[in-house]
Amino acid sequence: ERADSESTLNAIAARKGDQILPMVLEAMSTVNDDVRLVLLQTAAGIGSAQALDAVLGAMEDPNAEIAGEAVRMLSNWSTLDAAPHLETLARSEDLTPYVLGLRGYVRLAREKAQGGQKVEMLTKSLELARRPDEVKLVLGAWGTLQNARALETLKPYLDNPEVRNEAALALIGVAGQLNKENGEHKTLAVDTMNAVMEKCEDAGIRDNAQRVLDGLK
Repeated sequence: ERADSESTLNAIAARKGDQILPMVLEAMSTVNDDVRLVLLQTAAGIGSAQALDAVLGAMEDPNAEIAGEAVRMLSNWSTLDAAPHLETLARSEDLTPYVLGLRGYVRLAREKAQGGQKVEMLTKSLELARRPDEVKLVLGAWGTLQNARALETLKPYLDNPEVRNEAALALIGVAGQLNKENGEHKTLAVDTMNAVMEKCEDAGIRDNAQRVLDGLK
């Protein structure tokens, strides 16, 4: 019965959103932990600012399962108002909140942020990343930008053998999309692709870099 009730509740929440959120939050104070977790998931599915506050509060819950689930909910949040809280998670000394926080932060930067905010968030992401796996993730996000700043940021990572190939792929993606009519950008793109050719041994990456070079001529 609980599973059916949960499905029904989530269906109502999908249609009514914030209209039913106060009732969901009020009910959380009167039920056992299992049901409270279900209601918290419903609140997170609504995704409003008030729902975010509920999830942030649940991260301090004395029940470790609820607190851990709240962290995962935050890491999957779909709006930029979660970004500061994800940054705080990413600064944690503990591995799980660090990984979930940084991945959520990078996802928001990649999918939701625009212009200068996107550059600012991705720059901060590189500062926060402290393992190769997360650095690779951030480099991939930088590769979605189409500006000279991305080339300048990514190029030094060609000197790091742990993330060299990921940096090269991101650089190839950026260089191939730059405005070829801009002489300064074209020169930077050519120099960057030559650096990729010089430092990368992977044949596929070198072939892609050469194709970009040919297109820049």
